[in-house]
Amino acid sequence: MDTMKEYISRLEGIVSREFHEKVITVVGQGAGSYATEKLARLCPAEIRIGDMDTVEISNLSRTVYTMKDIGQYKVDALGKRIEEINPDVKVKRFRKDICQMDGDEIQELVNGADLIIAGTDQFKAQALLNDLSVAYNIPAIFIGVHIGALGGRIVWTIPGITPCYRCIARERFQEFKSQGDLTTDLHGARGSIIDCQFIDMIALKVSVAILERRQDSLMGKFFREMDFRNDIMVRCSPEYLWGNMVWDAILGDLPVQPRDYAREIKSMLFSMDSVWLKTEFDPNCPVCLGKPS
Repeated sequence: MDTMKEYISRLEGIVSREFHEKVITVVGQGAGSYATEKLARLCPAEIRIGDMDTVEISNLSRTVYTMKDIGQYKVDALGKRIEEINPDVKVKRFRKDICQMDGDEIQELVNGADLIIAGTDQFKAQALLNDLSVAYNIPAIFIGVHIGALGGRIVWTIPGITPCYRCIARERFQEFKSQGDLTTDLHGARGSIIDCQFIDMIALKVSVAILERRQDSLMGKFFREMDFRNDIMVRCSPEYLWGNMVWDAILGDLPVQPRDYAREIKSMLFSMDSVWLKTEFDPNCPVCLGKPS
């Protein structure tokens, strides 16, 4: 048995053979570095990784990096790790802020990709990646780890079929217009590796499901079961106020008499859970024009 065939032998039925031909662009390699490593273990053809930062000692508490990586660009350290884990995956490294890339660099980063993963906490970068997703007709997933990693938000889009990120997270775009980077950049730098990875693993499963959406694999079936619920709220702690508000809204219509079902269910849904919502196009969206193609 050749090495590649043996490597993917336990993935049979989980992903299709076509998955191993996929090209994936991942921007942001901080807490999401573990998700990128796990993606490589599923053996796509190519992963393009982008991040302008170098590894610092403070990164080590919740990322894939080690002491020997300190001072290196994150994409170089991660690229080396992927090559050690799975040399059959081609890795392209981009050591630059995507918002500072020229047209040729942007094209090299996204052209021909089957999926864009926006794992950066920078609003401008996620907004640009949404523009590129629509312009290049590439599905995308946007990951937000919120303060303290108490919870987060995952949005996935397929151009021409689902609303784009600007339609779904329109309040974030409106806030940026009035407040700028100060309030719209995410502040998930402090948070446990447990909570960060819980959010990222949900995002990773959705990512693989999108890539397998036309296949009869287990991940392809999961995509169909998602039924285009593409705005996902993840709650890692009962302290996550926004998550609690969502749960309260969902459970609020349950009858109080003869039993308070909402209270009973809420007591069981303590934390480490997620809510999956369908979204609507914004008719005034300047990116996807607010309608399916």
